[in-house]
Amino acid sequence: MHENRKYERFLISQHLDCKVRLDGIDKHLLQLSDISEGGMMVLLSAKEDFPVFNPPQEILGEIISDNTAIQIRFSGRIVWKRSFQESGRDFASMGIQFAPGVQLPEAIRDMLSAEED
Repeated sequence: MHENRKYERFLISQHLDCKVRLDGIDKHLLQLSDISEGGMMVLLSAKEDFPVFNPPQEILGEIISDNTAIQIRFSGRIVWKRSFQESGRDFASMGIQFAPGVQLPEAIRDMLSAEED
């Protein structure tokens, strides 16, 4: 799958403590897994959220963090969703493609550049 990627991805969950809020609803806080210039992957861990988000749904969201340098509001659409189990627990992951014109904060772009080096 990596060969088909347009943008290099950064495994953000290993480096930053942040969450993703979708559609402005406080209860939908999702774990950010990775991010690129073109989109991101988020992890849903609350089963009640599984049916809420489905491709090709248009969404509004934001990355929220105590680190203001990585916060961003964005629009886009869900392009895929997969369910899986880990340690006997149900999860889902989904890919979000950013809408044209969404610009990542400089701090995240710097992390992406560092990963490529």
